[in-house]
Amino acid sequence: MWLVNLIPERLKWWLWRMLRPTYLVGVFVIVFRFDEVLIIKKKRGVAMGYQIPGGGKDRGLSPKDAALKELKQETGLDLRPYSIRKLPYVSSNEVHCDIHIVYVAQLDYNSSVPVVQDTFEVESADFVPIKDARSKLMPEHAAILETVLEDMFLNKKTCS
Repeated sequence: MWLVNLIPERLKWWLWRMLRPTYLVGVFVIVFRFDEVLIIKKKRGVAMGYQIPGGGKDRGLSPKDAALKELKQETGLDLRPYSIRKLPYVSSNEVHCDIHIVYVAQLDYNSSVPVVQDTFEVESADFVPIKDARSKLMPEHAAILETVLEDMFLNKKTCS
């Protein structure tokens, strides 16, 4: 495994894009803080722009553990497994042949400010008002957020 660390980052991305499986499972965590939602701005990777924190599920990790790992890597937030819940919502992306599993967390207002850990891939992470996030997010991620908001409103569930 140490050999992987010797490969330049750009070459890793190129190899990943060339050798990735046709079918990929993505995990995302939508983190709410009152009327705000956590979004990141990716500067490198398969898709760039404003997104919900998340990424591909690594082999050997459960979807929940993979989601928590991605959240910590991209935003510095270290949530516990019991603090997020899986939604009965799975989206698919026909272009990339991906399936997305979505989790939700609710933080209190005094929670820590996100600090980007993966500065190669992620430019910024911040809580923004939900109404602003809808217009900033990439269309696929905005659709996921809308579905989650509808689910929360219709079921009047808390996220914790």
